Amino acid sequence: MTPTEKLWTCHLICAAVIDLIVLIRIACQQHEQWEVCKMKNKSASKVNIFILELTIVILVFALAGAISVSLFAKAHNLGQEATDTNVAMMTTQSLAETFKSQDNFIDFTDLSGIKPWPLYYDKDWKYILDFQTASPPDNAVYSIDAKVSSEKTASGLMASVEYTAFRISTAQPPLYALTIKKYFPGQDGGSQ
Repeated sequence: MTPTEKLWTCHLICAAVIDLIVLIRIACQQHEQWEVCKMKNKSASKVNIFILELTIVILVFALAGAISVSLFAKAHNLGQEATDTNVAMMTTQSLAETFKSQDNFIDFTDLSGIKPWPLYYDKDWKYILDFQTASPPDNAVYSIDAKVSSEKTASGLMASVEYTAFRISTAQPPLYALTIKKYFPGQDGGSQ
């Protein structure tokens, strides 16, 4: 249960408890009136039944409200997860297409001592340009990493890149993973 779900559930439970306290107070006042009415006539039992019914109805609505808020919070979380997975997939595929469009093999995981991977993104999947830090920037929420391997063949080089997109703050499985291969004829390269 997320903090938002817990907060709404606690709020609804507190509201139900307050309503119950108010109803008990009303019932006590009615009970005092009932004692007076009991001596006058027998209509006091109708008042008690009404208060009991009102209490039960309020408790049922409070329970239904708590369940509804919990379901809405879960639906929101599922929608956010689906959006994150979709954006991760599109961003990763875009990076893969960029690699596949190259005519010459370049190991882009280590360019002249600069390590551009992993790529970091903020909460709106906007790229954060930061090559120098070993740890994620403060506003980074998502990350995409790439692992490159290459294999020499008799007539060229077979390169493989494994892209992995994930949410930085959680230990959940990756949002999306994609492995692509491209053959570069007539090039040399070493296995990594």
